[in-house]
Amino acid sequence: MNTTLIKIAADDIEKNQKALEWLDKYGGGLFDRDSGSFKIAFTLYSASACPGATEATEMLSSYATSMIEDIMRATEKGCANTIEIRRDQIVREVCE
Repeated sequence: MNTTLIKIAADDIEKNQKALEWLDKYGGGLFDRDSGSFKIAFTLYSASACPGATEATEMLSSYATSMIEDIMRATEKGCANTIEIRRDQIVREVCE
């Protein structure tokens, strides 16, 4: 039994459960408020000094903000999927 893997999986489950709880409790408020209630910010590391990088960063942030509902749904699905996968990993490790 790999206890390190179990610990990592358990920590990952906890992190994703906390994220789901926050999204469930507060996430809907992002849709009800004006667009000034949150901001999604991108940071470019690759080619960040090249011409147009500042503008590209602004546009990426702006479009991501406008797509918050899609991003939240994808995040919720991803968190739930990760929890299921990690639980299966723990069960497999314990049963070995």
